[in-house]
Amino acid sequence: MTGVQTCALPIYSQDAQSRIWLALLYQERKDLQKSLLYANEAIVLVPKGSFAWIIKSQVLRAQGKKAAAEKSIRTAVGLTPADGKAREIFAGLLSERGETVKAIEQYRAAAALLPENPQIWTELAQTLIKAGRLDEAVLARLNSVAQGATDPNSLAGLAATLGLAGRTELAAFWYRKAVEAAPNDPRFKTWLKEALEHKVIKRGLQNDETIDGNVYRHHRLGFEMQFPEGWTPRPDVGNTSMTFLAAGQDEPQTPRISVLITDN
Repeated sequence: MTGVQTCALPIYSQDAQSRIWLALLYQERKDLQKSLLYANEAIVLVPKGSFAWIIKSQVLRAQGKKAAAEKSIRTAVGLTPADGKAREIFAGLLSERGETVKAIEQYRAAAALLPENPQIWTELAQTLIKAGRLDEAVLARLNSVAQGATDPNSLAGLAATLGLAGRTELAAFWYRKAVEAAPNDPRFKTWLKEALEHKVIKRGLQNDETIDGNVYRHHRLGFEMQFPEGWTPRPDVGNTSMTFLAAGQDEPQTPRISVLITDN
C-alpha cells in the first residue's frame, strides 16, 4: 500500500493544512525527506491531528524505519480509534514484525470500520493464512471479492486460499473464473490445470455446517452464504464444503454470493 488516501482534513489552521498537503505531495513524488519535514511541521502545529501522524508513519516505513513508523501509527490510532485506514497501516506493520495475532485484530477492526474496502479484506486473508486459520481466510477472501476485488489476480487469490483450505473443487471453479477474465495469461491456466488434477474426496457436511433451503451456514465461524432462489448448496461432491448448483444444472455455476457476518 502506497500513499495516504486523500480525505477531508479535520479543522486545522491554514498553515497546518498547507504542510499536510505538501507532505502528501512530496510523498507522492518519492521525496521522503521533504515529506517527513512537512509532516513533522504539521504535527508541531496540530499535535492531536492524526492525519499528519499517518503520513509520517508511512514515510518512515518507506525509509525502513519500522519501529519509528509503528510508534507514529500507534499515536494516530490513539488519537482517532475509528480511523480504519490508520488501523490497516498499523496492522501491516504488526504483521511485518511477526505479531500475527495482533495484526489480525487490527485488520478486523479496520474491516469493521471500512467494510466496503476490498484491500483490507485481502490483507486480512493473507495474515490469517500466515496464522494457519484457513477457514477464516476463505471468508475474508470471499468478502474481498464481494466488495469488488474481481480482477483476475483477486479471483486467483480466492482460488489459492480455497486450495490451501482443502477445497479443491471450489479452487478450480474460481481459477476458471480467473482464466475467463484473463484468457491470455498462462498463469491462470496452469493453476487451473493443477487444481483439476487434485484428488477429489467425497465428504458431507461437517458438524458445524448446515443447509437451510438456499442458505449455507458455518456456525463455528459465525457466517452464512445466501444464494438466489433456485440455487442449491450441495455438500456431497469433492473435498470442499460446498459445490454450487443451479436448478437443472449438472455442473457448478457462478453463484451471486452474499456473505453475511452473523452472531454466534
